[in-house]
Amino acid sequence: MVYVFTEGTLTEPSYIDALIRFRQQARDAGTFTAEGVESTVEIMWDERTHGGTRGPKRLAHERKPLTIVEAAIAHKKKVTREARHLRKQYQPSVWCLFDRDDHQGVQRAAGMAQKAGVEIAYSHPCFELWRLLHYQDYTTPLGGVCGEVSARLRRNPKFIKTYGRHLTSVSDDQAKLVLPSQVEGGYQQAKKFAKKINEQHTSPDREKWDPYTDVWRFVEDAIGLTDY
Repeated sequence: MVYVFTEGTLTEPSYIDALIRFRQQARDAGTFTAEGVESTVEIMWDERTHGGTRGPKRLAHERKPLTIVEAAIAHKKKVTREARHLRKQYQPSVWCLFDRDDHQGVQRAAGMAQKAGVEIAYSHPCFELWRLLHYQDYTTPLGGVCGEVSARLRRNPKFIKTYGRHLTSVSDDQAKLVLPSQVEGGYQQAKKFAKKINEQHTSPDREKWDPYTDVWRFVEDAIGLTDY
């Protein structure tokens, strides 16, 4: 079992839904080659509305890195205790997906997670960088400001076409929902670009890793996909 806590209320959960769909398609086609046990994925604090296409009007949970990690650690202790009699391959894992944005305590949250055995997929400045890398490379520091990455994604002609052939622009609200067609076929490129930009960072402080994303780790280690 894989439990996932996400900072975003719509974008990350809808991306995870797409990954699960890709995994099912790969299984049906006989191309799913993950080693070990295929895990069920549960999105924690899932507050989506309108059939999963919109976020909540009001947040039921504070979604900052420290808060997310604290909740994940508590859940990790609970599910690990409940699974203490299961074999190693059936042990649950707990993941957190969060961003740099303008949050305080990112490095502390990461350290707490590592000590507790909670996995992290981290993006600087935000998850939209990972989405953008499915279309193009991007290496310019952003100072924790997500707006530029989001704008570049929404201006990308290939991205716009996923909403309709005749559209010329996409609103910020529209873009928050990840459609499977927006990322399908782009994984290997996104991973290559991500690893390239990540290699330039030498500081132990992840708050200074600008830009950065390692969401591909979640794709492979939590979902079991190596391509989509």
